[in-house]
Amino acid sequence: MLLPAAVSADIPLQPGGIVLALSGGGTRGIAHVGILKVLEEENIPVVGIVGTSMGSIIGGISACGYNADQIASIIMDMDLTSLFYNRNTPSNSPLGKENSAELWSFYRVLMDENGKVVGPLGGLSGERLYEKLRDIVRPCRDITDFNDLPIPFAAVATDLINGEPVVIRDGDLAEAMRSSMSIPGLFEPWRLNGRLMVDGGLVANLPVRIAKKVFPGFPVVAVDIAASNKTEEEINSTVDVLDQCVNIMTSRELRQDLEAADLIIRPDVGQMPMLDTNNLDKVLHAGLESGRENADLLKRLSMNAPPCPVLNRTTVKELPRTRTLRTAEQNRSDDRRYITAKKYKYETLIGGSYSSFHDHNWLYADIVTRDLRESGDTFTANIVAGREWGLGFRYLNSGEEWKKRSETTVYMRKREFEPANAPDVEWYRFSASYTERFFLGPLRAGIGLSAEYYDADSRSDSYFIPTAFTMYNTLDDEIDPTSGTSIRADIWWPEADEVITRLDLKNVHTFSNGRRRLIIRGGLYAGDDSNPYFRAYLGGRQELYSVAENPLTAENMAWWRATIRTVIFKNWWGTINADLFYGMGYLMDTSFSIIEDPWETGLALSVPGTAFNGKLLVVYSEDDEWTFGITLGVPAWEDGPRQ
Repeated sequence: MLLPAAVSADIPLQPGGIVLALSGGGTRGIAHVGILKVLEEENIPVVGIVGTSMGSIIGGISACGYNADQIASIIMDMDLTSLFYNRNTPSNSPLGKENSAELWSFYRVLMDENGKVVGPLGGLSGERLYEKLRDIVRPCRDITDFNDLPIPFAAVATDLINGEPVVIRDGDLAEAMRSSMSIPGLFEPWRLNGRLMVDGGLVANLPVRIAKKVFPGFPVVAVDIAASNKTEEEINSTVDVLDQCVNIMTSRELRQDLEAADLIIRPDVGQMPMLDTNNLDKVLHAGLESGRENADLLKRLSMNAPPCPVLNRTTVKELPRTRTLRTAEQNRSDDRRYITAKKYKYETLIGGSYSSFHDHNWLYADIVTRDLRESGDTFTANIVAGREWGLGFRYLNSGEEWKKRSETTVYMRKREFEPANAPDVEWYRFSASYTERFFLGPLRAGIGLSAEYYDADSRSDSYFIPTAFTMYNTLDDEIDPTSGTSIRADIWWPEADEVITRLDLKNVHTFSNGRRRLIIRGGLYAGDDSNPYFRAYLGGRQELYSVAENPLTAENMAWWRATIRTVIFKNWWGTINADLFYGMGYLMDTSFSIIEDPWETGLALSVPGTAFNGKLLVVYSEDDEWTFGITLGVPAWEDGPRQ
């Protein structure tokens, strides 16, 4: 009798252990959870797990001590869109990076210190997915030898340079899983121990022979959820092409692994696309069905298997909590590591926005230089192109990114409005500012000083303005949130007797089993009607679509909008939604008495996302007018209380 290498002779034994070889196959891998459920129901011991790609994700979580029901709950509750696209939330971002340009850019170029283009090496970085995996396997964070996990485990990846299989059996469990699922072209390679790792499916999509080497002497059950070769009609996307290519490249290796298996289980996942998220329940059920159909064979295999060691089967008692708001201390203690294939010195990010409701349309870019004066600092040039142009420079020191940082900015911007109740106005703004950013418990805050010069049609003014801001944000995704709250307040003192304030808030609640969301947005602006650049412009930031082209001005204004969002279609790349909304605005005088309160209601077909982020809208306003329009991208509004 042969025992796994990690098991010493004095460990007590129990009869009948099997080894699982879990294949890759994208979200079809949820079927693996069904197999695990059947093994639990039949009390069949698992002596080890070897996983490739999605098989390594499910296998690694199981090896950490989660049961099948817990794993199903974890996977079903994941917001795969925000994880895949690395849309980090402000609460999970270092100070000064809360609104990173990566959030809105649709094109990105990375360069090294010599100006050589070094990336991106994939469409998706997968950094946030790694962070999520790290949160999930936190109960095993102190275990670096995977033989010491509740279930011994190994992940299979591919060395991008020499093409060799890499069997990962120690280190950071989350990194091992992330390395194994670096689908070429889709995810960036992952650097692990000095080697660039890509998806293990390229060399061993069904790692049976590797499992027999890692856990010799025990029968290996192969769970194959890879789709069979597709017909031309079934190839409808880039992901389908990648899936088909993996099938073609690994067919020979797959046959050899299938021949080596002691039992093969093939859940009926049909030709489900590799990253489809609409049929996860069906895929889980397919795994359960195939597991139960093979239950007798599994029991017989277990009964004839060598005795397996009685390992520590400590299970996780609670599911990982969603970390939507993190304190500075939590982030520092996590030793967060953003690991990419190559370190890059320069980064260029390009984005843009368009709206048929107004003329404030822009193409904009951030050009970022890292480690300029010290390790960890950034210098950013921001360019805004359009009828309203802008040019800015920002230096963010390295500081203590989870405690305190300082930033210095120089900015030039042209703005213009054609208000419905006031003369047209145009101005140029020139500013230089210094801000200290820090934490106030769960809040992020900043205080600073800004030197401002404004040149308008009929006047010019200069100020030295004390500034302050504070923000609280628990949104789980900044672009397409499903839950959470964000509140931000900005204050300026341009004159001793005049305080300019902007308050913005957003709350999102999901109901009807995740198919509907209630989104509440609103804000307050307290300004100065005698000054064109400090007065309130209702509609100036699309608070109301119906007045965006010709905003309404006053000393102060407030607004709110309630949206019922119904998810029509959901996939790994995002959602398509039907939005029903109603909004109101309030123009107020110096005593905050309401002068006018316009309203609007409407319908929208929305597609939130980084590359597109579009809405097709029909709006009905209080003037009995219907307006049809479209919005694309994320507008380049200025920070702070400025319009």
